[in-house]
Amino acid sequence: EATLRSRDEFLIAVAHELRTPITALLGYGQMMRRHFDHGHANPERDQRIIQAILVQGERINRLTNTMISMYRLAEDSLKLKREPIDLRFELARVASQLELLTDQHPLTTELPAVPLMIDGDDQALEQVFYNLVQNAIKYSPAGGTITVRLGREGEWARLLVSDEGIGIPEQALPNLFKRFYRAPNTEEHHISGMGVGLFVVREIVQLHGGDIHVESTEGKGTTVT
Repeated sequence: EATLRSRDEFLIAVAHELRTPITALLGYGQMMRRHFDHGHANPERDQRIIQAILVQGERINRLTNTMISMYRLAEDSLKLKREPIDLRFELARVASQLELLTDQHPLTTELPAVPLMIDGDDQALEQVFYNLVQNAIKYSPAGGTITVRLGREGEWARLLVSDEGIGIPEQALPNLFKRFYRAPNTEEHHISGMGVGLFVVREIVQLHGGDIHVESTEGKGTTVT
């Protein structure tokens, strides 16, 4: 019964998460159609609408990839395709795309001046980057700066994603990486979610031989390392 309840809660959360970008896509599409039907084409405005459609489509794609990864992890069938990649390049690319998702969260990146090479799966790590930065944006409903730092620490690559958001209650920290878990203060702030993003992130990081931890002060913000 507990498993069925978790499944039902997860499906409801998925529906809520998908409804927002799908509604936006339909709205932007209908707007474009009206403009063309009435001969009101405006290249600059229409380019902004097209960009918004692409951003929302990418958001749906990321949500879908997260669910697929969660399923594969549960079935122990997620396999990495590892090759030499430059984390600096991958992170800069992802950050430039995520800047389009928000206009109230300045995104600051601190990247090394030289390539930072690791043996990794670029698609899986891209999912890690997206999930962490999107979480920082989502859990900062009042805005604030998102800071992404990448550097080398001995033989390790070290990534930090910090926000100035609602933070996480101390008692919730040990449960953050459990599947379907969501901190209790998310409901107070009316923030929806599926409770699987950090679960997937930790599993991918550990498959790469890495580790992940969270430091947070409720009401002040969070740093994921």
